[in-house]
Amino acid sequence: MAYDPIQSTKWCRFDRYRIEKGAIRPAKGALVTIYDPWEIFESVKGERRTVNSLWGEFVELARRVKEASVEPSHFGSYLPSRDGAVLIRDWSNKYGLLGLLPSTAVEIVLPATWELSGKGGHPTPTAICMQQQTQSVSMGEDLSGRLRIRNWARWCQSLSGRPVSGRHAAWADHEWRVDEDNALLRQFFWHQPRNGQFPMPMSREFWDTYREPLHMWARAADVFLRSVEIVCQHVANALTAANSFGQVEVNMALWRLNALASSGAYRYEFGPRSIKRDLSCASLLSAMAGMFLADLQAGRRALRCGTCNKVFVSKERRAAYCSKTCLNTARTRRYRQKKKVGREL
Repeated sequence: MAYDPIQSTKWCRFDRYRIEKGAIRPAKGALVTIYDPWEIFESVKGERRTVNSLWGEFVELARRVKEASVEPSHFGSYLPSRDGAVLIRDWSNKYGLLGLLPSTAVEIVLPATWELSGKGGHPTPTAICMQQQTQSVSMGEDLSGRLRIRNWARWCQSLSGRPVSGRHAAWADHEWRVDEDNALLRQFFWHQPRNGQFPMPMSREFWDTYREPLHMWARAADVFLRSVEIVCQHVANALTAANSFGQVEVNMALWRLNALASSGAYRYEFGPRSIKRDLSCASLLSAMAGMFLADLQAGRRALRCGTCNKVFVSKERRAAYCSKTCLNTARTRRYRQKKKVGREL
C-alpha cells in the first residue's frame, strides 16, 4: 500500500536541508524518508532518570538557538545567527521541518481562478467560470477516525452561460472571498505556483516546495520552550506551594500546548494480533506537544542543569544536573568555594 502522508502517523523528512533566503528548505537532490516520531517516544517510555526524548532535544535546541540569536526577545520574533541557523539545519537533517503551516492552519482559501467548465456538469467546456480552492482540516471524516486535509473546489459559472469577456462583471455578481494574494502562504513555499494555487498541505507536491522562514521557526521554538518551562515549573511549584508565574500565564502556556497536541486524531486499525491505535501526525511540532503532555502525566519534566544551563528531561524530582560530568563539576566548585571561605576565616 502506498504511503499516504495525510492519513499516516509517520512524518516526512529529507536527508539534507539548506538555508536559502532566510528560510530552511530541502536541498537540491535530497532524498525523502519516512519515520514515526512516536517510536522515539516509546523507546524511552520506561526509563526513570535523564532521557533523550525528542521534545526534550527540541527545547534544548530552542535554548541554544535563542542564546546565539540576533536580538532575542521574550516571545518575540528574532533572527537566528549564522551559528543558530546551522543548529536548525543539523536538527532538520535528523528530524525534518516542524510543519508550522499544517500545525496552525485550519482553513486555507486560495485566490479564485478563471477556468473553462461545462455548463450543468457537461464534460465539454462551454464557459469561463470562477474556481476557488478551499483546503481545510477535518477530524474523523467518513467515520474513519483519521485526520484529513480536504481540498474543495467550488465552481461558479457565468450567469449568461457564455464565455465571460470581462472578469469584473462576474466578480461583482458573486462575492467570493479574496485572500490578498496569500502573502502569508508565499513565505512557506520556495516555488511560487501559478495564480497562487498552492499545493494541498501534506501532499508530495507540498513537501517538494515547502520551506519554513527562520524567524518563524525561531519564534515557534521559543514559544514552545517557554510554554514547556512554565508548565513544568508550575507542576514543580505545586509540590512546594511556591508560585513563580501568574495563573493566567500558566493557563496560556498550557493552552498553547493543548492547541498543538489536539491537531492530531486517533485512528484504529487491524494489527497482527488485535486492534491497534495510532495517532495521526498533523505536524512534528504537534507530535512533540503531545509527547510532552504524555511525559508530564508520567512524571517527567524539563529541567535546567545547574552547571551548564542545558535543558534536560528527567523523572527524578531531585535531579539538578544533566550528566555526571556536570554533577562532578558542581561538587568540585562547592569544595573549592568551601576551602576559599575557610582560608578567609
